[in-house]
Amino acid sequence: MRDLIERCLDALAGTGFVGLPLIFCAALLGYALCWRLMLVMSGRVGGSSEALHSVCAAAAAVAPLLGLLGTVTGMIETFDSLGEMAMHTQGGGIAGGISEALLSTQLGLCVAIPGLTLDRLLLRVEARFMRENEGLSHGTT
Repeated sequence: MRDLIERCLDALAGTGFVGLPLIFCAALLGYALCWRLMLVMSGRVGGSSEALHSVCAAAAAVAPLLGLLGTVTGMIETFDSLGEMAMHTQGGGIAGGISEALLSTQLGLCVAIPGLTLDRLLLRVEARFMRENEGLSHGTT
């Protein structure tokens, strides 16, 4: 377990400056999705659920953009190293730039893909719940 944590921290450090904002997006997304799931399971679908959907959609949309920003930053570092004709610079050289680019893109997609998937799934469950409640209310009047 300790080895896994160390590898995750090393990978996070390799994402450059976008790693922490991506972790924040992941935490925000997880928090909002859990609250939405609890609201759906308790039958309280409506205003709060819609606001949480907006948070989920925003966090899931920002994550791949942050990953792309990390990719661009890493590639700039790579091309700067190539321009100087130096294989190793203070920032990690060509390999470090490519690694930063790929790790930040991977992290951005790892946040966005499950977040968007769960967000859409919860939207479908909420819509079905609303349809069922409308049917019950029309049947009792």
